[in-house]
Amino acid sequence: MQVKEKRLLCYRIFLYFVLAATAVTMMFVYKFGVVDTVPDTILLRKGQEEVIEFPVPVTARIQPAGAKAPYPVSQNQIAETMSQSAAGIETPVTTSVSIVSGDAVSYTMDLKYMGIFPMKSVKLSTVSDRQVLIGGQPIAIYVKSEGVLVIDTGSYVNQEGEEVSPSEDVLQPGDYIMQVDGETVPGKRQFIEMIENSDEQEMILTIRRGGQVSQVVARPQRSEDGVCKLGIWVRDSAQGIGTLSYITQDGKFAALGHGVNDTDVGCLMELGRGSIYETSILAIRKAEDERPGELTGVLTFEETDFIGSIEENTDKGIYGNVSAEFVLGESGEEFLGDCAVYPVALKQEVQAGPAQIYFELEEAPAFYDVYIDEVHHNSGVLNRGIMLTITDEKLLERTGGIVQGMSGSPIVQNGKVVGAVTHVLVNDPTKGYGIFLESMLNNGN
Repeated sequence: MQVKEKRLLCYRIFLYFVLAATAVTMMFVYKFGVVDTVPDTILLRKGQEEVIEFPVPVTARIQPAGAKAPYPVSQNQIAETMSQSAAGIETPVTTSVSIVSGDAVSYTMDLKYMGIFPMKSVKLSTVSDRQVLIGGQPIAIYVKSEGVLVIDTGSYVNQEGEEVSPSEDVLQPGDYIMQVDGETVPGKRQFIEMIENSDEQEMILTIRRGGQVSQVVARPQRSEDGVCKLGIWVRDSAQGIGTLSYITQDGKFAALGHGVNDTDVGCLMELGRGSIYETSILAIRKAEDERPGELTGVLTFEETDFIGSIEENTDKGIYGNVSAEFVLGESGEEFLGDCAVYPVALKQEVQAGPAQIYFELEEAPAFYDVYIDEVHHNSGVLNRGIMLTITDEKLLERTGGIVQGMSGSPIVQNGKVVGAVTHVLVNDPTKGYGIFLESMLNNGN
């Protein structure tokens, strides 16, 4: 009898273990395999029907932001109700919803799995139908920081033969020095002059660290050669090659799909001013053996090559205004003609499947085949929502895949521009990531 009871107890424990493991697995799959496939924010074109699909059967309660609880309607009433009702709607259990936005600017959509289990709340926002002129041209980028960026601190030997480090525990990599004794720091050269002329007197430095402005005190000391120093390395500018992503019809541009970061500190450069210029690609170093490839171009920054001024440096890319000469061109035709104007796809329209990137490999931008492998609507990294593979044989032969300088190349699918290339996988340069163009446009351009 005792043996039977022990066996039953073992069976029960095993059964409980299996049930618990199954529950945990289902929760994991539900969270990462289902919930995260539904975007946190969905844009709707004003007055146009949009179909939103779900990976599992759900009920959707949709209402204008701040409205009272919606009332239930049948599935075929949804489009009409959204355009006429201020109260909102509730769908039956379904795997897709067809919506036509009304007068409200934004809505909320609360989802329940099978109409029972709360799944997530989604923000719906209304936008106008948008078009952009896709870029694809290589550009030279020059960014000047606001103040000077501290790259690192170190020590040196003073006139007494002692090793000193005046900036230790005062400054740290990533600090921006904005002022010295209340005087604005225009750039690296002027800052060095301020230190050299300090006569070893204390300097009150106004710095920005992690978005917070504060003041610190540092005292320069003379080095062996009699020059006053603080024992820091600083930088005030960055330059490189990228790709123009798009131009809007009001003359604003976006490029890169990611920000201009300082390579030593790894942080987004604080923008003081910046410009983009036309450039020519001299050579292409092909990607191979986990070594990223690279475009080599001419960085002359001549006035005749000026395209536009950079107004923002963000994690979504660089933004600014293009010059009138670049928009109109020699012919004076507005918006550079209509041939390169493409409608912008909403995030939910981007699908795994064939696509193209628009990139200047030779004398002019051209389309090259890629395949969108995965779409991550809620990627933890903003500019890695699209995962793609280069499939074009000509591009693979010339570059080996995605190379440095290709960032910003527009991605086109089904006649719409869906995103821009941002990163390459170092261990497989044929693969890389892109940002949704919807996300780039939502930066305010």
